[in-house]
Amino acid sequence: MIRFRWLVCAAVLLPLSAHAAQQGLALKKTIPLAMAQEMANAAYDSCVKAGQHASIAVVDGAGITLVILGGEGSSPITPELARQKAYTSVMMQRTGADYVEMVNAAPNRPPMAPGIVPFAGGVPIVVDGAVIGAIAASGGKGNGADENCARAGITKVQDRLK
Repeated sequence: MIRFRWLVCAAVLLPLSAHAAQQGLALKKTIPLAMAQEMANAAYDSCVKAGQHASIAVVDGAGITLVILGGEGSSPITPELARQKAYTSVMMQRTGADYVEMVNAAPNRPPMAPGIVPFAGGVPIVVDGAVIGAIAASGGKGNGADENCARAGITKVQDRLK
């Protein structure tokens, strides 16, 4: 009887374990450090050309900081704000401007989690519908200046984001 139960269990579990083995590990796209640096430099250059004194940050899909560029002539707080803006874009899966709009439209303002800031300037980096990171600028003079700089960083590497 025990042998029969073992055979029944084996007959049921064996196909399940084979299916699990076929699935293997999940592959996740990430931003290489060299690409993050290239994006940050392009965003920074865009800010400088626009006459902005901004700092730039790039984070990966988990919100881990890859690059921070402290802009010449920018306020000392801008590198950290840029990092928080990028982190917010990853965690909220939207641009900082869209998050600000969502927060302001909420009848009861949602509580802010640590590191989440309601400021425009962060842009998620999306590949095949998945957010794999974000880039943000801080220090621009309003009217979407920070977001424009961040988007210039993504545009620089867009053809390789596949």
